[in-house]
Amino acid sequence: MPTLRASRRIGWLTPVFCGIAAAICGVGFLTLGPAPWREVSRAGVEDSMMRWAYGRRFEAQSAFEVAVVDIDSATLERFGAWPWPREQLAGLVNRIADGRPSALGLDLVLTGTDPRSPAMELRRRGLPENDPLLKAIESRLPPGDEMLRKALARVPSVLGIALDLKATPAARPAQFLTTGDIALDRIWRAPGVVAPDVVLPEQAGLGLVALPADSDGIVRRVPLVAEVAGEFQPGLSLELLRISSGASAFILSGNPRVITAGDVRIALPGDGLLRLVPTVSSLPRPQRISAADIFEGPARDLRGKIVLIGASAPEIGGLRSSMDDSLTPSVVIHAQAVLQMAAGISPLTPKGAKGMEIGLSALAAMAGAVMPAILPPLLALAGATLILAILVFGSVFLLVLHASLLSPLMPVVATVLAFAASALTTFAMLRRQASMIRRRFEQHLSPEVVAKIARNPHQAKLAGERREITALFTDIEGFTAFAERAGPEAMITLLDRYFEEVVAIILRHGGTVDKIVGDAVHAFFNAPLDLDDHAGCAVACAIEIVGWTEKFRHDDEAARLGFGRTRIGIESGEAIVGDVGVRSKLDYTAHGYAVNAAARLEGANKDFGTAICIGPGAAAAVAQDKLRPLGSLQLRGHSQPVNVWTVA
Repeated sequence: MPTLRASRRIGWLTPVFCGIAAAICGVGFLTLGPAPWREVSRAGVEDSMMRWAYGRRFEAQSAFEVAVVDIDSATLERFGAWPWPREQLAGLVNRIADGRPSALGLDLVLTGTDPRSPAMELRRRGLPENDPLLKAIESRLPPGDEMLRKALARVPSVLGIALDLKATPAARPAQFLTTGDIALDRIWRAPGVVAPDVVLPEQAGLGLVALPADSDGIVRRVPLVAEVAGEFQPGLSLELLRISSGASAFILSGNPRVITAGDVRIALPGDGLLRLVPTVSSLPRPQRISAADIFEGPARDLRGKIVLIGASAPEIGGLRSSMDDSLTPSVVIHAQAVLQMAAGISPLTPKGAKGMEIGLSALAAMAGAVMPAILPPLLALAGATLILAILVFGSVFLLVLHASLLSPLMPVVATVLAFAASALTTFAMLRRQASMIRRRFEQHLSPEVVAKIARNPHQAKLAGERREITALFTDIEGFTAFAERAGPEAMITLLDRYFEEVVAIILRHGGTVDKIVGDAVHAFFNAPLDLDDHAGCAVACAIEIVGWTEKFRHDDEAARLGFGRTRIGIESGEAIVGDVGVRSKLDYTAHGYAVNAAARLEGANKDFGTAICIGPGAAAAVAQDKLRPLGSLQLRGHSQPVNVWTVA
């Protein structure tokens, strides 16, 4: 069985190994676990980081104002169910164009001819194409597609397109000028698009309206660029910025990788998707106007604003789950993307982020595992909290200062798991150690002292050591004759009562009960814990023992059997104290001059007729007015006789 001192040298390794193992399991799960879970967990942490970073930084400035014309449920109640005839949509566009916006974007994909025109209704009902009635209706009614095309031509416009699995290229490919090596290895790719053709004006642009969602269904990104049939195609929000700025083409740069749309420069991620920032107080927000108000009210002042037309009515199906609301109109998401890009905010995951996160995780896990093993609990907890704060706020500051999105999820998980596993292992080891200490010393020391050692095992010197102690030996006078007079049951009953109180007195005075041998009690003071004035404590203990035993031996049963008086020997000096024995039987005991002398001084009481005999070592440490000299005595180990004392 190793001593506590040896355990302290090697005991901290076990919690550290357990903590590091737990951290490795956690990091491995984050790296190799189910992809949807990893994606959602990481995205949630990034959302919180951006709320902190951009909710508490400078007020973001935008060179553009954005308004959303919302086709809401109230509008559909007043102006009919969706889809509207193109003529009606043209009226809405004309009302907006009267306000002179800088650009107009439609979060709608208007393919083919007007599906709600009278001619299309007759065709759906089976009227032949060459029927005279159909031709008469088409000639007399104003063509809605042409009206919408002319309305869109009044204002710089961007019409929505959607990716298609069929190889149908965009009717009007966007112009991109490139400089340097453009590496977009994870870009969104498709063989073709679904695009408007009949209503597309000459100078209008086309932009992707599709919004990819993460595994939890939340839209956190909008497309900046995608690849269609080998050509780049912009997203709706980015194309609106180009059209509004009057730029003829986009400029793609490879080092650093950015895309320029007029006066706006945006850092371009490798997947071509802009990471959206949650709506926070420091970011501008789009103005929302009901389409019904545009129809019925006076022409609004939309001068210089970027206007988007979209729908929040549930029956149109334009609602998406965003970071701010589970039912966000897709047009609002595009509008927020315009404002975010205009403010120059484009968070990017830096190169080598995975390696940096693993390296930080390793360092943080090591620190989190070591602290509970070597530091007091509160200090270890404070240290772990400091590490977590550095990881979290460091990531936030990096995002604020450099727009670098380095997630602290992996290092934080590694720290927490390492700390928790190490702390639990340390706690279990300490509990086991405390239990061993209690079992080991509960017969030797008072409960208070045992609890103190259990709380602070390092204070107890259980390995062999040389230290100053005061030894106390007791013996019952005439015990052999008493044992012959008393029967076994009576003798054991009296001895049980006797030893119980004598041991209790020793423990109350801070002594350690070494052993009980026959009718004798061997005890010492100042081990395993330091005890001030241990000689004085031993003398006071002896006085109380003698006082109690004198009353005890005059009780009826003890007096009838002739229970003898108690004699005590006390001496102070150096001794070797520690665990002695074999693994199955250890005995915490003391060896040395003081122990031997106390045993001989106890026997000397017969010669002096006293109950307490105190050697010179102990007497030198006790106030002389409390002692009375007895004379000299030849003790083994001394070449000359020594003076001895008893209590005054």
